[in-house]
Amino acid sequence: MLTFEKLKSQLTEGNFEGIEDCRTLSDLVEKFVGDDEIIDFYPKGLFVNQRVEFYIFKRDCVLVFSTNRIHSAIKSFKYKDLLAVEYVQSENDGRKRSIDIKFSDETLHLESFADTNYTWSDRFGETISRVFKLLS
Repeated sequence: MLTFEKLKSQLTEGNFEGIEDCRTLSDLVEKFVGDDEIIDFYPKGLFVNQRVEFYIFKRDCVLVFSTNRIHSAIKSFKYKDLLAVEYVQSENDGRKRSIDIKFSDETLHLESFADTNYTWSDRFGETISRVFKLLS
């Protein structure tokens, strides 16, 4: 399981594609979220050639942290405004899991195989399963 704490430790000693964006987002998370508030963490776009976004799942909301190197943003989605949650898992490959988290004005889509590389896709899939349990 990749936690926010584990990723933070990798940011000081690691070197990978998108590390600067991850450092920016990590600093932003630390500024606005206490470690004890994080129920789950999903770093969408990590280890693939995509813009990285951090999804922080708290008790009452999900926070989405993003950056484009010009500015950073945080979006908050309250669970009380949640309309539906859809979980899909491949019959042929348990690593392939996705979730659509539907709010009135936006749908958050997480997909284990598209959001990271093959090596990490099983861990991302496990996180998607946990998030579904949290929200349903």
